[in-house]
Amino acid sequence: MKRSLMPLLILALFVPFVAQAQAAVVLDRLQVSLWPEYDRPGVLVIYRAVLPAEQALPVGLAFRIPAAAGEPSAVAYRQDDLNLISLPYQRQVVGDLALVTFTTGVREVQFEYYDPGLQVQGSDHRFVFTWPGDYTVGQFAVEVQQPVQATGITVNPALGSGTLGTDGMTYFSATLGGLAAGQTQVVELSYDKTGSGLSFERLQPVEPIERPASLGERLLVWPYWPWVLGALGVTLVAVAVAFFVRGRRAESNARAGRLRHRPSIEGGARLFCHNCGARAEAQAVFCSMCGTKLRRND
Repeated sequence: MKRSLMPLLILALFVPFVAQAQAAVVLDRLQVSLWPEYDRPGVLVIYRAVLPAEQALPVGLAFRIPAAAGEPSAVAYRQDDLNLISLPYQRQVVGDLALVTFTTGVREVQFEYYDPGLQVQGSDHRFVFTWPGDYTVGQFAVEVQQPVQATGITVNPALGSGTLGTDGMTYFSATLGGLAAGQTQVVELSYDKTGSGLSFERLQPVEPIERPASLGERLLVWPYWPWVLGALGVTLVAVAVAFFVRGRRAESNARAGRLRHRPSIEGGARLFCHNCGARAEAQAVFCSMCGTKLRRND
């Protein structure tokens, strides 16, 4: 009796869901990321789904995942490039599958779970992912992260040559086109790896390569510029003072020379003291200012 009820339970769970997916909700874009041995054994599966602009909100979504995956690790909407806000969800298990349902009021959601289906035999690692066709998808994209220390990775369907991400990891990615509701998509990957280390433990951000600074740029940030400029300022002040003192002294000597060589005038004309330059009467013998005996041309 119990066995006969099982198919009915499966139909009761999944038939309404499939009917809703085919008739109501369409995904404008869905990217499925597969990260083997990232921070747990197994494969981290990430859905990044975008609803079309004409989709009325809020809307209920539901994804079927392997029951062995347990609870999803993230059911959330994206607030910005860095932050995810968790959404409440319900999980129902029937047989080998679990149905995770939730409601979103935004157009971009992120759904994550860990699939324990990674098969390991010695250094050979294999994994098969199947998109069950829950929704019509306008653009279905796949991304595969190559685990640290993995070699000889192959992906089917082919996702092109790998590119280095900003986290130092190699990624393979491609857009495979559109899928109708009920249409499945299988992605197979395999690689060689020894040891059980996880990628997250060895992540190293990639630093951008900077060009060497030019001579002008190095001179601009030279730390000794304050000392050089200070010494130059002191030197300029000292030179200016020296020129000023030298000029005053030359002017004083020239004036004294003119006074010393001024001719004397006889017959009532005034004389000039050859020592201090003060004027004196023609009949004076000594300078009235400094007392020096006046010179006369006799």
